[in-house]
Amino acid sequence: MQLIKFTYRGKVLFAGLFLNILFCGGWFLLSKAFYNTVDDILKSRDLIEISVIGLWGPIGLLGFCILSIVSPSVAFITGDRSELVWGDTGNKILKYIVNGFALLGIITAVGAYQWMTHRLEEQGYSYCRPLTTFSAMGRYEVYVAKPELCVKPNKGAAHETEKIVR
Repeated sequence: MQLIKFTYRGKVLFAGLFLNILFCGGWFLLSKAFYNTVDDILKSRDLIEISVIGLWGPIGLLGFCILSIVSPSVAFITGDRSELVWGDTGNKILKYIVNGFALLGIITAVGAYQWMTHRLEEQGYSYCRPLTTFSAMGRYEVYVAKPELCVKPNKGAAHETEKIVR
């Protein structure tokens, strides 16, 4: 059996696919979470969970998605490294684009957070500290329509109700 030799274009193709799956997949998941949060607010669901850091993703990661699509494409088509093809000026422009989207993402996240909390206060929701959690993606704030929903589930209570059902 003969080993497969990858050419430079083959390596670029696989690296580009990996980067696109990573960045564009992350962008899609954060955009979907943002959409679901806005949808929950507009439909006045009883319990609303806002990912504070996740609000940055839909706009902030767009620059990385552009980079992960354009750079491997240029390298695949030309057969040379993309930074050699477009030179120092092109690299600076691409850095401005990526950093600009990251900064725009922060501005959008702050504005979206302000809009969401203002809208929730108008609709009579209250902040629920016991259900608010912290994870790798930051802080998840929980707002409830009815104060009786703001109760942290008891671990023992779930086990007792399971016994009763049996």
